Amino acid sequence: MDQTDSRRIPTNRHLSEARWRLLGEVLRHRDRGQTVEELAEALAVSRNAVQQHVTSLERDGLLRVLGRRTTGGRPGRAFTLTDAALELFPRSYARLADDMLRNVRELFGESGLDRVLVKMADELADELEPRLAGKKGAERIAEVATILHELGYEASVDDGGRLRAANCVFHQLARSSQAVCRYDQVLLQRLLGDDVRQLACITEGTAACVFAMK
Repeated sequence: MDQTDSRRIPTNRHLSEARWRLLGEVLRHRDRGQTVEELAEALAVSRNAVQQHVTSLERDGLLRVLGRRTTGGRPGRAFTLTDAALELFPRSYARLADDMLRNVRELFGESGLDRVLVKMADELADELEPRLAGKKGAERIAEVATILHELGYEASVDDGGRLRAANCVFHQLARSSQAVCRYDQVLLQRLLGDDVRQLACITEGTAACVFAMK
Protein backbone atom coordinates (compact mmCIF):
# COMPACT_ATOMS: atom_id res chain seq x y z
CA MET A 1 0.00 0.00 0.00
CA ASP A 2 1.23 3.49 -0.77
CA GLN A 3 2.64 5.18 2.30
CA THR A 4 1.10 8.64 1.83
CA ASP A 5 -0.21 11.03 4.45
CA SER A 6 -3.96 10.89 3.73
CA ARG A 7 -4.54 14.19 5.51
CA ARG A 8 -2.85 16.11 2.67
CA ILE A 9 -4.47 14.26 -0.22
CA PRO A 10 -7.15 16.31 -2.02
CA THR A 11 -10.60 14.83 -2.44
CA ASN A 12 -12.26 14.58 -5.82
CA ARG A 13 -14.26 17.73 -4.94
CA HIS A 14 -11.01 19.70 -4.92
CA LEU A 15 -9.63 18.35 -8.19
CA SER A 16 -10.00 20.43 -11.33
CA GLU A 17 -11.90 18.91 -14.25
CA ALA A 18 -8.63 18.61 -16.19
CA ARG A 19 -6.89 16.65 -13.43
CA TRP A 20 -9.95 14.49 -12.84
CA ARG A 21 -10.01 13.60 -16.57
CA LEU A 22 -6.28 12.81 -16.42
CA LEU A 23 -6.74 10.46 -13.47
CA GLY A 24 -9.61 8.78 -15.29
CA GLU A 25 -7.40 8.18 -18.32
CA VAL A 26 -4.67 6.68 -16.15
CA LEU A 27 -7.27 4.50 -14.40
CA ARG A 28 -8.27 2.97 -17.72
CA HIS A 29 -4.64 2.00 -18.40
CA ARG A 30 -3.30 1.55 -14.88
CA ASP A 31 -1.98 -1.96 -15.55
CA ARG A 32 0.65 -0.58 -17.96
CA GLY A 33 0.71 3.07 -16.95
CA GLN A 34 0.53 6.16 -19.10
CA THR A 35 3.36 8.43 -20.19
CA VAL A 36 3.04 12.19 -20.47
CA GLU A 37 3.03 11.87 -24.26
CA GLU A 38 0.22 9.30 -24.21
CA LEU A 39 -1.83 11.43 -21.85
CA ALA A 40 -1.33 14.54 -23.98
CA GLU A 41 -2.56 12.68 -27.05
CA ALA A 42 -5.51 11.06 -25.32
CA LEU A 43 -6.67 14.30 -23.68
CA ALA A 44 -5.87 16.50 -26.70
CA VAL A 45 -3.83 18.98 -24.65
CA SER A 46 -0.21 20.09 -24.76
CA ARG A 47 2.59 18.04 -23.29
CA ASN A 48 3.57 20.95 -21.03
CA ALA A 49 0.04 21.18 -19.61
CA VAL A 50 -0.01 17.45 -18.90
CA GLN A 51 3.43 17.61 -17.30
CA GLN A 52 2.26 20.32 -14.91
CA HIS A 53 -0.76 18.27 -13.87
CA VAL A 54 1.31 15.11 -13.49
CA THR A 55 3.88 16.90 -11.33
CA SER A 56 1.17 18.21 -9.00
CA LEU A 57 -0.68 14.90 -8.81
CA GLU A 58 2.54 13.03 -8.09
CA ARG A 59 3.38 15.55 -5.36
CA ASP A 60 -0.08 15.08 -3.84
CA GLY A 61 0.36 11.31 -3.71
CA LEU A 62 -2.15 10.48 -6.43
CA LEU A 63 0.24 9.32 -9.16
CA ARG A 64 3.37 7.18 -8.95
CA VAL A 65 5.91 5.95 -11.47
CA LEU A 66 5.19 2.43 -12.67
CA GLY A 67 8.22 2.14 -14.93
CA ARG A 68 9.77 3.51 -18.08
CA ARG A 69 8.52 2.96 -21.62
CA THR A 70 9.32 4.23 -25.10
CA THR A 71 6.39 5.92 -26.84
CA GLY A 72 7.75 6.93 -30.23
CA GLY A 73 10.72 8.86 -28.87
CA ARG A 74 13.06 8.61 -25.96
CA PRO A 75 12.00 6.45 -22.97
CA GLY A 76 9.59 8.21 -20.66
CA ARG A 77 8.15 7.51 -17.25
CA ALA A 78 4.84 5.66 -17.20
CA PHE A 79 2.52 6.72 -14.39
CA THR A 80 -0.19 4.78 -12.59
CA LEU A 81 -2.59 5.58 -9.75
CA THR A 82 -1.71 5.25 -6.09
CA ASP A 83 -4.06 3.51 -3.66
CA ALA A 84 -5.13 6.95 -2.45
CA ALA A 85 -6.12 7.97 -5.98
CA LEU A 86 -8.13 4.78 -6.46
CA GLU A 87 -10.16 5.66 -3.37
CA LEU A 88 -11.29 8.90 -5.05
CA PHE A 89 -13.33 6.88 -7.51
CA PRO A 90 -16.80 5.61 -6.52
CA ARG A 91 -16.88 2.70 -4.09
CA SER A 92 -19.73 0.66 -2.58
CA TYR A 93 -18.27 -0.01 0.86
CA ALA A 94 -21.42 1.23 2.62
CA ARG A 95 -23.65 -1.14 0.62
CA LEU A 96 -21.35 -4.08 1.33
CA ALA A 97 -21.15 -3.24 5.05
CA ASP A 98 -24.93 -2.76 5.26
CA ASP A 99 -25.51 -6.15 3.67
CA MET A 100 -22.97 -7.77 6.00
CA LEU A 101 -24.60 -6.29 9.10
CA ARG A 102 -28.03 -7.40 7.94
CA ASN A 103 -26.86 -10.95 7.25
CA VAL A 104 -24.99 -11.22 10.55
CA ARG A 105 -28.15 -10.13 12.35
CA GLU A 106 -30.30 -12.61 10.41
CA LEU A 107 -27.89 -15.50 10.99
CA PHE A 108 -26.83 -14.85 14.58
CA GLY A 109 -29.37 -12.40 16.00
CA GLU A 110 -28.77 -9.09 17.77
CA SER A 111 -26.47 -10.69 20.33
CA GLY A 112 -24.32 -12.15 17.55
CA LEU A 113 -24.12 -8.79 15.79
CA ASP A 114 -23.15 -7.16 19.06
CA ARG A 115 -20.34 -9.68 19.59
CA VAL A 116 -18.99 -9.02 16.11
CA LEU A 117 -18.98 -5.25 16.60
CA VAL A 118 -17.38 -5.54 20.04
CA LYS A 119 -14.66 -7.81 18.65
CA MET A 120 -13.94 -5.36 15.83
CA ALA A 121 -13.71 -2.44 18.27
CA ASP A 122 -11.47 -4.46 20.60
CA GLU A 123 -9.09 -5.32 17.76
CA LEU A 124 -8.72 -1.67 16.77
CA ALA A 125 -8.29 -0.64 20.41
CA ASP A 126 -5.49 -3.20 20.84
CA GLU A 127 -3.76 -1.73 17.79
CA LEU A 128 -4.05 1.83 19.09
CA GLU A 129 -3.32 1.21 22.77
CA PRO A 130 0.47 1.82 22.51
CA ARG A 131 -0.23 5.43 21.53
CA LEU A 132 -1.98 5.99 24.84
CA ALA A 133 0.65 4.42 27.08
CA GLY A 134 1.36 6.66 30.07
CA LYS A 135 -1.31 9.21 29.13
CA LYS A 136 -4.04 10.06 31.62
CA GLY A 137 -6.81 12.58 32.10
CA ALA A 138 -6.97 15.48 29.66
CA GLU A 139 -3.83 14.32 27.85
CA ARG A 140 -5.37 10.93 27.14
CA ILE A 141 -8.65 12.45 25.93
CA ALA A 142 -6.74 14.80 23.63
CA GLU A 143 -4.82 11.87 22.14
CA VAL A 144 -8.05 9.91 21.62
CA ALA A 145 -9.51 12.93 19.82
CA THR A 146 -6.43 13.01 17.60
CA ILE A 147 -6.83 9.30 16.83
CA LEU A 148 -10.52 9.73 15.98
CA HIS A 149 -9.66 12.69 13.77
CA GLU A 150 -7.16 10.56 11.87
CA LEU A 151 -9.86 7.91 11.43
CA GLY A 152 -12.11 10.49 9.76
CA TYR A 153 -14.39 11.48 12.64
CA GLU A 154 -13.38 15.18 12.55
CA ALA A 155 -13.08 14.91 16.33
CA SER A 156 -12.17 17.49 18.94
CA VAL A 157 -12.44 18.12 22.67
CA ASP A 158 -14.88 20.87 23.68
CA ASP A 159 -14.57 23.28 26.59
CA GLY A 160 -16.36 20.80 28.85
CA GLY A 161 -13.84 18.06 28.16
CA ARG A 162 -16.28 16.11 26.01
CA LEU A 163 -15.39 14.44 22.74
CA ARG A 164 -17.20 15.81 19.70
CA ALA A 165 -17.21 13.94 16.40
CA ALA A 166 -18.53 16.18 13.63
CA ASN A 167 -18.45 13.39 11.07
CA CYS A 168 -20.13 10.02 11.51
CA VAL A 169 -17.92 7.67 9.48
CA PHE A 170 -20.75 5.11 9.51
CA HIS A 171 -23.52 7.62 8.74
CA GLN A 172 -25.29 5.64 6.02
CA LEU A 173 -25.07 2.44 8.07
CA ALA A 174 -26.24 4.14 11.24
CA ARG A 175 -29.32 5.46 9.45
CA SER A 176 -30.46 1.89 8.79
CA SER A 177 -29.16 0.39 12.04
CA GLN A 178 -27.82 2.19 15.09
CA ALA A 179 -26.10 -1.04 16.10
CA VAL A 180 -22.92 0.41 14.60
CA CYS A 181 -22.95 3.09 17.31
CA ARG A 182 -22.08 0.24 19.65
CA TYR A 183 -18.74 0.02 17.85
CA ASP A 184 -17.92 3.64 18.67
CA GLN A 185 -18.94 3.24 22.30
CA VAL A 186 -16.85 0.11 22.85
CA LEU A 187 -13.86 1.65 21.10
CA LEU A 188 -14.02 4.78 23.25
CA GLN A 189 -14.48 2.77 26.44
CA ARG A 190 -11.35 0.81 25.63
CA LEU A 191 -9.30 3.84 24.64
CA LEU A 192 -10.36 6.05 27.52
CA GLY A 193 -10.33 3.33 30.17
CA ASP A 194 -13.55 4.69 31.62
CA ASP A 195 -17.32 4.49 31.20
CA VAL A 196 -18.41 6.56 28.23
CA ARG A 197 -21.86 8.10 27.82
CA GLN A 198 -23.16 9.27 24.42
CA LEU A 199 -24.98 12.58 24.79
CA ALA A 200 -25.84 13.24 21.16
CA CYS A 201 -25.92 11.37 17.87
CA ILE A 202 -25.72 12.79 14.34
CA THR A 203 -28.38 10.34 13.13
CA GLU A 204 -30.84 12.10 15.45
CA GLY A 205 -30.27 15.42 13.72
CA THR A 206 -27.55 16.95 15.92
CA ALA A 207 -24.46 18.62 14.52
CA ALA A 208 -22.08 16.13 16.13
CA CYS A 209 -21.86 12.93 18.11
CA VAL A 210 -20.91 13.92 21.65
CA PHE A 211 -19.35 11.61 24.25
CA ALA A 212 -18.68 12.29 27.90
CA MET A 213 -16.99 10.28 30.64
CA LYS A 214 -19.34 9.26 33.43
